[in-house]
Amino acid sequence: ELMCADEAFGQSELGTVDGARAIRPDALYKVYAQALTGACVELFYCGAMEPAAVENAFAEAWGAREAGDYAMPSTRVLARPAGGPRTVVEEMDVRQGKLSLGFRTGITGADEAYPALMLFNAAFGGSTSSKLFMNVRERLHLCYYASSSIERQKGLLSVSSGIENSSYDAAREEILRQLSGVQQGGLSDDELESARRTVLSGLQSMQDSPAQLENFWLSQSVAGLEWGLDDLSKRIRAATRDEVIAAANQVRLDTVYFLKGVAQ
Repeated sequence: ELMCADEAFGQSELGTVDGARAIRPDALYKVYAQALTGACVELFYCGAMEPAAVENAFAEAWGAREAGDYAMPSTRVLARPAGGPRTVVEEMDVRQGKLSLGFRTGITGADEAYPALMLFNAAFGGSTSSKLFMNVRERLHLCYYASSSIERQKGLLSVSSGIENSSYDAAREEILRQLSGVQQGGLSDDELESARRTVLSGLQSMQDSPAQLENFWLSQSVAGLEWGLDDLSKRIRAATRDEVIAAANQVRLDTVYFLKGVAQ
Protein backbone atom coordinates (compact mmCIF):
# COMPACT_ATOMS: atom_id res chain seq x y z
CA GLU A 1 0.00 0.00 0.00
CA LEU A 2 2.86 2.39 0.79
CA MET A 3 5.24 1.45 -2.00
CA CYS A 4 2.56 1.51 -4.72
CA ALA A 5 0.32 4.17 -3.21
CA ASP A 6 -0.24 5.93 -6.55
CA GLU A 7 -0.86 2.70 -8.47
CA ALA A 8 -3.81 0.33 -8.63
CA PHE A 9 -1.53 -2.41 -7.26
CA GLY A 10 -1.39 -0.53 -3.95
CA GLN A 11 -5.09 -1.05 -3.28
CA SER A 12 -6.13 -3.92 -1.06
CA GLU A 13 -8.24 -6.52 -2.85
CA LEU A 14 -10.59 -6.33 0.15
CA GLY A 15 -11.03 -2.57 -0.16
CA THR A 16 -11.41 -0.52 3.03
CA VAL A 17 -13.52 -0.79 6.15
CA ASP A 18 -15.35 2.45 5.31
CA GLY A 19 -15.88 1.29 1.73
CA ALA A 20 -17.35 -2.02 2.86
CA ARG A 21 -19.71 -0.30 5.28
CA ALA A 22 -20.90 2.06 2.54
CA ILE A 23 -21.95 -0.72 0.13
CA ARG A 24 -25.70 -0.96 -0.49
CA PRO A 25 -27.59 -3.98 -1.90
CA ASP A 26 -28.53 -2.38 -5.24
CA ALA A 27 -24.97 -1.23 -5.95
CA LEU A 28 -23.55 -4.61 -4.97
CA TYR A 29 -25.97 -6.47 -7.23
CA LYS A 30 -25.16 -4.15 -10.12
CA VAL A 31 -21.45 -4.98 -9.87
CA TYR A 32 -22.29 -8.68 -9.59
CA ALA A 33 -24.39 -8.52 -12.77
CA GLN A 34 -21.61 -6.65 -14.60
CA ALA A 35 -19.13 -9.35 -13.61
CA LEU A 36 -21.39 -12.09 -14.96
CA THR A 37 -21.87 -10.41 -18.31
CA GLY A 38 -18.71 -8.39 -18.88
CA ALA A 39 -15.81 -9.96 -17.02
CA CYS A 40 -13.25 -12.15 -18.75
CA VAL A 41 -13.74 -15.78 -17.68
CA GLU A 42 -10.96 -18.36 -17.61
CA LEU A 43 -11.74 -22.00 -16.87
CA PHE A 44 -9.00 -24.10 -15.23
CA TYR A 45 -9.55 -27.81 -14.79
CA CYS A 46 -7.38 -30.55 -13.29
CA GLY A 47 -8.87 -34.05 -13.13
CA ALA A 48 -9.85 -37.20 -14.98
CA MET A 49 -12.83 -35.95 -17.02
CA GLU A 50 -12.48 -35.10 -20.69
CA PRO A 51 -11.86 -31.35 -21.13
CA ALA A 52 -14.76 -31.03 -23.58
CA ALA A 53 -17.18 -32.48 -21.03
CA VAL A 54 -16.03 -30.00 -18.40
CA GLU A 55 -16.31 -27.12 -20.83
CA ASN A 56 -19.84 -28.10 -21.86
CA ALA A 57 -20.98 -28.50 -18.26
CA PHE A 58 -19.55 -25.12 -17.33
CA ALA A 59 -21.12 -23.39 -20.35
CA GLU A 60 -24.51 -24.91 -19.55
CA ALA A 61 -24.37 -23.84 -15.91
CA TRP A 62 -23.12 -20.36 -16.78
CA GLY A 63 -25.68 -19.57 -19.41
CA ALA A 64 -25.45 -17.64 -22.65
CA ARG A 65 -23.02 -14.76 -23.03
CA GLU A 66 -22.56 -12.41 -25.92
CA ALA A 67 -19.58 -13.24 -28.08
CA GLY A 68 -16.72 -10.78 -28.11
CA ASP A 69 -13.42 -9.81 -26.58
CA TYR A 70 -13.56 -9.14 -22.88
CA ALA A 71 -11.17 -6.60 -21.44
CA MET A 72 -8.28 -7.70 -19.22
CA PRO A 73 -6.83 -5.23 -16.72
CA SER A 74 -3.38 -3.93 -17.47
CA THR A 75 -0.50 -3.59 -15.03
CA ARG A 76 1.85 -0.63 -14.83
CA VAL A 77 5.44 -1.82 -14.43
CA LEU A 78 8.13 0.60 -13.29
CA ALA A 79 11.79 -0.24 -13.89
CA ARG A 80 12.92 2.13 -11.15
CA PRO A 81 11.38 4.13 -8.28
CA ALA A 82 9.44 7.23 -9.27
CA GLY A 83 11.69 9.22 -6.92
CA GLY A 84 14.51 8.40 -4.56
CA PRO A 85 14.27 5.60 -1.98
CA ARG A 86 12.11 6.49 0.98
CA THR A 87 11.79 5.22 4.54
CA VAL A 88 8.56 4.73 6.48
CA VAL A 89 8.56 3.96 10.22
CA GLU A 90 5.46 2.94 12.15
CA GLU A 91 5.11 1.81 15.76
CA MET A 92 3.09 -1.01 17.27
CA ASP A 93 2.70 -2.43 20.77
CA VAL A 94 4.81 -5.53 20.07
CA ARG A 95 8.30 -6.60 21.08
CA GLN A 96 9.79 -7.70 17.76
CA GLY A 97 10.31 -5.24 14.95
CA LYS A 98 9.61 -5.97 11.28
CA LEU A 99 11.87 -4.66 8.55
CA SER A 100 10.79 -4.82 4.92
CA LEU A 101 12.54 -3.49 1.82
CA GLY A 102 10.72 -3.08 -1.47
CA PHE A 103 12.59 -3.00 -4.78
CA ARG A 104 11.67 -2.32 -8.41
CA THR A 105 13.12 -4.60 -11.07
CA GLY A 106 11.13 -3.83 -14.22
CA ILE A 107 11.30 -7.58 -14.96
CA THR A 108 8.06 -9.54 -15.23
CA GLY A 109 7.19 -13.07 -16.27
CA ALA A 110 6.89 -11.84 -19.85
CA ASP A 111 10.56 -10.81 -20.03
CA GLU A 112 13.48 -12.94 -21.22
CA ALA A 113 15.35 -12.03 -18.04
CA TYR A 114 12.68 -13.49 -15.73
CA PRO A 115 14.36 -16.91 -15.21
CA ALA A 116 17.58 -15.13 -14.27
CA LEU A 117 15.64 -12.98 -11.79
CA MET A 118 14.16 -16.13 -10.26
CA LEU A 119 17.65 -17.51 -9.77
CA PHE A 120 18.89 -14.24 -8.30
CA ASN A 121 15.99 -14.20 -5.85
CA ALA A 122 16.74 -17.76 -4.73
CA ALA A 123 20.43 -16.95 -4.26
CA PHE A 124 19.71 -13.63 -2.54
CA GLY A 125 16.98 -14.53 -0.08
CA GLY A 126 14.70 -17.22 -1.47
CA SER A 127 16.21 -20.30 0.18
CA THR A 128 17.99 -21.54 3.31
CA SER A 129 21.31 -21.38 1.44
CA SER A 130 20.75 -17.77 0.34
CA LYS A 131 22.87 -14.72 1.07
CA LEU A 132 20.35 -13.26 3.50
CA PHE A 133 19.82 -16.47 5.45
CA MET A 134 23.48 -17.44 5.67
CA ASN A 135 24.86 -13.97 6.44
CA VAL A 136 22.22 -11.64 7.89
CA ARG A 137 20.59 -14.35 9.99
CA GLU A 138 23.14 -17.10 10.65
CA ARG A 139 26.55 -15.40 10.60
CA LEU A 140 25.72 -11.94 11.97
CA HIS A 141 22.54 -12.79 13.95
CA LEU A 142 20.92 -9.51 12.91
CA CYS A 143 17.44 -10.95 12.47
CA TYR A 144 15.16 -13.82 13.43
CA TYR A 145 14.44 -14.49 9.76
CA ALA A 146 15.20 -12.86 6.43
CA SER A 147 13.82 -13.83 3.05
CA SER A 148 13.07 -12.35 -0.36
CA SER A 149 10.31 -12.94 -2.90
CA ILE A 150 9.33 -11.64 -6.32
CA GLU A 151 5.99 -10.51 -7.73
CA ARG A 152 6.17 -11.50 -11.36
CA GLN A 153 3.24 -9.48 -12.70
CA LYS A 154 4.40 -6.21 -11.20
CA GLY A 155 8.17 -6.61 -11.39
CA LEU A 156 8.71 -6.17 -7.66
CA LEU A 157 11.10 -7.82 -5.24
CA SER A 158 10.59 -7.60 -1.50
CA VAL A 159 12.71 -8.53 1.51
CA SER A 160 11.05 -9.36 4.83
CA SER A 161 12.80 -9.78 8.16
CA GLY A 162 12.08 -9.87 11.87
CA ILE A 163 14.57 -7.91 13.98
CA GLU A 164 15.27 -6.33 17.33
CA ASN A 165 14.71 -2.59 17.20
CA SER A 166 18.37 -1.99 18.00
CA SER A 167 19.40 -3.97 14.89
CA TYR A 168 17.51 -1.78 12.43
CA ASP A 169 20.45 0.14 10.95
CA ALA A 170 22.81 -2.82 10.87
CA ALA A 171 20.23 -5.20 9.35
CA ARG A 172 19.17 -2.73 6.67
CA GLU A 173 22.75 -1.98 5.67
CA GLU A 174 23.74 -5.65 5.60
CA ILE A 175 20.76 -6.58 3.39
CA LEU A 176 21.74 -3.84 0.96
CA ARG A 177 25.39 -4.88 1.17
CA GLN A 178 24.49 -8.45 0.20
CA LEU A 179 22.54 -7.13 -2.78
CA SER A 180 25.43 -4.89 -3.83
CA GLY A 181 27.80 -7.83 -3.57
CA VAL A 182 25.83 -9.89 -6.08
CA GLN A 183 25.49 -6.88 -8.37
CA GLN A 184 29.26 -6.57 -8.39
CA GLY A 185 29.72 -10.23 -9.33
CA GLY A 186 29.82 -11.83 -5.88
CA LEU A 187 27.97 -15.00 -6.80
CA SER A 188 29.92 -18.25 -6.76
CA ASP A 189 29.22 -21.24 -8.98
CA ASP A 190 28.14 -23.25 -5.93
CA GLU A 191 25.69 -20.52 -4.88
CA LEU A 192 24.26 -20.35 -8.40
CA GLU A 193 23.80 -24.09 -8.69
CA SER A 194 22.22 -24.26 -5.23
CA ALA A 195 19.77 -21.56 -6.31
CA ARG A 196 19.07 -23.44 -9.54
CA ARG A 197 18.29 -26.65 -7.64
CA THR A 198 15.98 -24.75 -5.31
CA VAL A 199 14.01 -23.15 -8.15
CA LEU A 200 13.75 -26.34 -10.19
CA SER A 201 12.62 -28.32 -7.14
CA GLY A 202 9.92 -25.74 -6.48
CA LEU A 203 8.68 -25.92 -10.06
CA GLN A 204 8.66 -29.72 -9.92
CA SER A 205 6.63 -29.75 -6.69
CA MET A 206 4.00 -27.55 -8.33
CA GLN A 207 3.15 -30.46 -10.64
CA ASP A 208 1.70 -32.31 -7.64
CA SER A 209 -0.51 -29.46 -6.42
CA PRO A 210 -3.72 -28.60 -8.32
CA ALA A 211 -4.00 -25.37 -6.32
CA GLN A 212 -0.48 -24.25 -7.27
CA LEU A 213 -1.04 -25.24 -10.89
CA GLU A 214 -4.24 -23.19 -10.93
CA ASN A 215 -2.44 -20.16 -9.51
CA PHE A 216 0.37 -20.55 -12.05
CA TRP A 217 -1.92 -20.79 -15.07
CA LEU A 218 -4.17 -18.00 -13.83
CA SER A 219 -1.10 -15.79 -13.56
CA GLN A 220 -0.04 -16.86 -17.04
CA SER A 221 -3.48 -16.06 -18.43
CA VAL A 222 -3.55 -12.59 -16.86
CA ALA A 223 -0.15 -11.88 -18.40
CA GLY A 224 -1.14 -13.29 -21.79
CA LEU A 225 1.54 -15.99 -21.59
CA GLU A 226 1.21 -19.55 -22.85
CA TRP A 227 4.47 -21.27 -21.84
CA GLY A 228 4.25 -23.87 -19.10
CA LEU A 229 6.36 -25.21 -16.26
CA ASP A 230 8.46 -27.43 -18.52
CA ASP A 231 9.41 -24.45 -20.67
CA LEU A 232 10.24 -22.38 -17.61
CA SER A 233 12.36 -25.20 -16.19
CA LYS A 234 14.36 -25.37 -19.43
CA ARG A 235 15.01 -21.64 -19.27
CA ILE A 236 16.09 -21.93 -15.63
CA ARG A 237 18.58 -24.65 -16.56
CA ALA A 238 19.97 -22.54 -19.40
CA ALA A 239 20.34 -19.25 -17.49
CA THR A 240 23.97 -18.21 -17.03
CA ARG A 241 25.81 -16.54 -14.16
CA ASP A 242 26.23 -13.35 -16.22
CA GLU A 243 22.48 -13.24 -16.86
CA VAL A 244 21.75 -13.64 -13.14
CA ILE A 245 24.14 -10.83 -12.24
CA ALA A 246 22.59 -8.65 -14.97
CA ALA A 247 19.15 -9.29 -13.46
CA ALA A 248 20.50 -8.38 -10.02
CA ASN A 249 21.61 -5.04 -11.42
CA GLN A 250 18.01 -4.29 -12.38
CA VAL A 251 17.02 -4.41 -8.70
CA ARG A 252 16.64 -0.89 -7.28
CA LEU A 253 15.55 0.11 -3.79
CA ASP A 254 12.19 1.86 -3.64
CA THR A 255 10.89 1.74 -0.05
CA VAL A 256 12.23 0.79 3.39
CA TYR A 257 9.48 0.00 5.89
CA PHE A 258 10.14 -0.50 9.60
CA LEU A 259 7.40 -1.59 11.98
CA LYS A 260 9.00 -0.66 15.28
CA GLY A 261 8.05 -2.61 18.37
CA VAL A 262 7.42 -0.42 21.40
CA ALA A 263 6.12 -2.96 23.92
CA GLN A 264 7.70 -2.69 27.38
